[in-house]
Amino acid sequence: MIAVRLFLARAAAVLLLPGAIGSASAEPLVSIKAGALPSIPDSILQLLLLDGRPAALSADALWTIDPSLATWTRTQRRLDGEVLGMAGSGRQTFLLLGSQRGGPVEKIESLMVAGGSPRFQAVPPLPMPLFGAQGAVLGDTLYVAGTADRAPKLLAINLSIADARWFTHPGWPGSAGRVTSMVAQTAALFITVEAEAGQSGRMLRWKPDEGWTEKTPLSGSVIEGSA
Repeated sequence: MIAVRLFLARAAAVLLLPGAIGSASAEPLVSIKAGALPSIPDSILQLLLLDGRPAALSADALWTIDPSLATWTRTQRRLDGEVLGMAGSGRQTFLLLGSQRGGPVEKIESLMVAGGSPRFQAVPPLPMPLFGAQGAVLGDTLYVAGTADRAPKLLAINLSIADARWFTHPGWPGSAGRVTSMVAQTAALFITVEAEAGQSGRMLRWKPDEGWTEKTPLSGSVIEGSA
């Protein structure tokens, strides 16, 4: 049985570093609410935000909570792979799936609430598997950054149009390290990239009309799952 003790109603994306907290932009955090939720009678693998409310994934089920935040509902669902990452807007979540931990992201499923019930839907296949991948949603577009053949890649798909397909943008310059976090903020994407031995981690910004810009190096290592 898992007790859920933290609920973030709305918050700007944050990167957590050991001993410090730094955001991907200068915008303040907003509307953060903390409190206790009912326990979930299951072993939880992932917590997420769905339709503006917390939800949870176990090995074979999705748990959603009612609008009053009082009762959890179990929906039977076994995912087709390991959850290697997530991206979302608070209303819809995208699950980055792979066949094994430490392997590449090979497929993506979207998860949303339709007619009061959760609905899983496959996203069009990725053009290539991506190692060390992270995702973020900017507007109507899902972006995924990672590496393939040891080269940086940035993929994008606008799921608001019919016959949506993936587009490939130039990857970030420099070393093709593992992407440790990715957030969308102020019409831009921010990624952090794992450092080479003895060097500080990198932060880069990407804008559709400007491309990549190197930002101030990180003062520590990004805590996994913090963004």
